[in-house]
Amino acid sequence: MKKIFLLSFFVFFVLSGEVYSQDQHTPENYFIKYSGAGLPETDSLIVCSKPGMFKIEEYFSIDGIPYQKIKYLLGKHLTTIDIKPGKKTGKRVDFDKESFTYIKNSIDPVGIQKYKDYTTHAGEETLLGYPCSVYGNADGSRIWVYDDNHILKVFNSIENTEITAFEFMPDASIDDSIFEIPPDADIHSIYDSK
Repeated sequence: MKKIFLLSFFVFFVLSGEVYSQDQHTPENYFIKYSGAGLPETDSLIVCSKPGMFKIEEYFSIDGIPYQKIKYLLGKHLTTIDIKPGKKTGKRVDFDKESFTYIKNSIDPVGIQKYKDYTTHAGEETLLGYPCSVYGNADGSRIWVYDDNHILKVFNSIENTEITAFEFMPDASIDDSIFEIPPDADIHSIYDSK
């Protein structure tokens, strides 16, 4: 059911039958932590960004066992690592033609992309001390957007789910070491034969 929500979230707020906008300006340095029932199979989500570097960490548990999935986007190199008890495995893909912004927008589950194409302004509200514009649609779904770039809250009225940022730092000072891929992870190219 949560996977259906993620798909509907992207279709509703992101896709329009066109390629993602590559020239949309989004401040590069920021840090956001999310939680909520709208995150598919995920207990919390952390997003870190700075110029040319982007990282998403998903934390979840299956049958009480903690797991983690991390996506590192460094330039046009995307590495996804699954961390399970006693094991770190990953896949890497290198892109030739897509821009960093295009790839970033494609993997960011709570990215801004084209939210205005599917919503209308519905008011203002402050979240975490930041003034947000609230946008909504006819079915009652809402998103809260800070500085016209960062989604701090999503409410899906159809699924009755919500994603909320519980920590947010725009213009964050993020050390490059945050984007270092764990050296002990067993990483293969998606093109490697099995």
